[in-house]
Amino acid sequence: MKSDLSKFLSGYNGEKSLEFYLTFLQEDLYHILHDVRLYDGERFFQIDVLVISPFFAVIAEVKNLSGHITFDGKFNQLIQSKNGQERAFPDPLLQVQRQITQLEHG
Repeated sequence: MKSDLSKFLSGYNGEKSLEFYLTFLQEDLYHILHDVRLYDGERFFQIDVLVISPFFAVIAEVKNLSGHITFDGKFNQLIQSKNGQERAFPDPLLQVQRQITQLEHG
């Protein structure tokens, strides 16, 4: 339970830190949606932040990691190196590509 809470708080803090930069967007030109849950016709999917304008939409998948971060395209993973240890995570770039496909087909 402590591990789950720690992950939740880390993600929450990452999304809050992104909020500062989003305040620079003109409110009348952009709609900013947080923690969006959508249905693509087959399954539900979640987007951390969706920025919508009359001209484009941007998906932001927020990761709040410290240390050295490496994108490994060969194995489709993100590697976090911190304090002499490495942790592998699923590649968030693939996650966003899947979300784009789901958003287009939903």
